Amino acid sequence: MVQPFVEDAEVHIDPTVNNKKPGVYKYLTLSGEMLDVRIKINYDGNVIVARLKYIPEMDYPLMYIEE
Repeated sequence: MVQPFVEDAEVHIDPTVNNKKPGVYKYLTLSGEMLDVRIKINYDGNVIVARLKYIPEMDYPLMYIEE
C-alpha cells in the first residue's frame, strides 16, 4: 500500500451533487461536494477512522476523526 499506516479506505463519488455544468468536453470536474471518504489508520497500535464528507449546512467538505 502506498500509505503504510492506512489499513482500509472507502471512497464514494456522487456526481449528482455537483451543481456545475459539464465543460466543452462534456465531463465534470471532481469536487469535494462529490466525495464521501472513510479511511482507517493504524499507527503503532493506535487506530482511528478519519472521514472526508461534504456538510451541506457548512457548504464545505469537512475532514474529521470519526472514531
